Amino acid sequence: MASGGVTVPGLTSLTSKVELTISCENLMDMDVFSKSDPLCALYINTTGSQWSEVC
Repeated sequence: MASGGVTVPGLTSLTSKVELTISCENLMDMDVFSKSDPLCALYINTTGSQWSEVC
């Protein structure tokens, strides 16, 4: 990836630009004393059963 991210051995020169749009509505408020802070984590499969979070 051009700007950080996960390095996949043997694929260092292979890159793709991808744009993702994530949207959620009517999420449950699971926090008792404050507003919930939902998040979305994106993982990439680096090898077989190995997954790494993309920052």
